[in-house]
Amino acid sequence: PTNTEGEYDAFHIRRGDFQYKQTKISAVDIDKNSESELTEGATVFIATDEKKKDFFGPLRAKYDILFLDDFKNLIADLDPN
Repeated sequence: PTNTEGEYDAFHIRRGDFQYKQTKISAVDIDKNSESELTEGATVFIATDEKKKDFFGPLRAKYDILFLDDFKNLIADLDPN
């Protein structure tokens, strides 16, 4: 997807430290629950503790997905926590 309009959204998706397992939903469900609020092709920043970034594949198919790791070369002494 290309974002020619400069649209931007963000998620904070915690996956690793929840006490209740039912709070973990699939990326397909995240997409379904948010698609009415997002514009296909928009840039979406995801702040997450999910180690396997391919988990977000269903979102990547529709949006320009970025993570904090994508900026670590631009920010000296970046703390991923």
